[in-house]
Amino acid sequence: MRDSIREPRRLRDKSDTVKKSINSDRVCDSIFCLAIQQTYFTPVRDIRRVLEDSIDMEKVQKYHKAQIRLISKKTFWNTYDNLGRLLLMNFMTVVLSLTIIGIPFAAIGLFAASRKMVSYEEVEMKDFWRHWQPFWKRGVALAAILIFVFILMLVNLRFYLDMLGSAGASGAASAVLSLIFGLVIWLFIFFCMLLPYVFPVLIAIDATIKTTLRNSFFLMLDNLKVSIYLLINCLAWLSLGLFTGGLLALFLSLSAIAVMSSTALREVLKQYEQSEPDEEEEVRGFRDLIKPWG
Repeated sequence: MRDSIREPRRLRDKSDTVKKSINSDRVCDSIFCLAIQQTYFTPVRDIRRVLEDSIDMEKVQKYHKAQIRLISKKTFWNTYDNLGRLLLMNFMTVVLSLTIIGIPFAAIGLFAASRKMVSYEEVEMKDFWRHWQPFWKRGVALAAILIFVFILMLVNLRFYLDMLGSAGASGAASAVLSLIFGLVIWLFIFFCMLLPYVFPVLIAIDATIKTTLRNSFFLMLDNLKVSIYLLINCLAWLSLGLFTGGLLALFLSLSAIAVMSSTALREVLKQYEQSEPDEEEEVRGFRDLIKPWG
């Protein structure tokens, strides 16, 4: 920062706090989250100074260019390497999810196992249920919150859609309803982009419900390109599950989404830890799929 700009002491203290968090392995201590959490009343230009002083923007931009490609590549090979386990875990997830109370347990087990997979650790079937005890209370609460908000938004969308279609809605009333309906649609889209982050963040940082939701929200906003990528791919996997008569949904769709979300979170966090894009971590390419022995 130029010497001619005198930085307020309050901002300097926040900048120091942000800089100390660079090497932290927790999302809640990441550069982005700290900058936002601790500067609610700081002007935007001052927040920008904190961020620019705290991180190497050149590294972040370099990583963003390789991010989607790396996520796609690692997701494919992580799924390929653990296909048998993922098929079985997906089936167990579907069975557990037949009862509403089983949804959080299924999500915890699937995302906990997928986190080990994407970290290139040895995975066993018992990893699916060994994390239930430390996470089940927060998992149930998070699932209840997410399901409630999801249903609430669907009800609102249906309500305003019916209002727009009614004969009584015309002129200024119609314009207002259209505006509200459009706003609800955008809120629903952002909520759907948030969903792939919630349980991976809970497993990764082992934090409170509030911290998990807050960090998931910040990560979603700070990585919109990845968030859109995740949303599109989640919809694609779910659509394939329907088009195959439920066969793919029964054995692979949910576990593939879990691996993709866990891989994305792992890659996204590297930019906050000042890590370089790790090309050497997964060196296999299309040729290795055709000729794995070559």
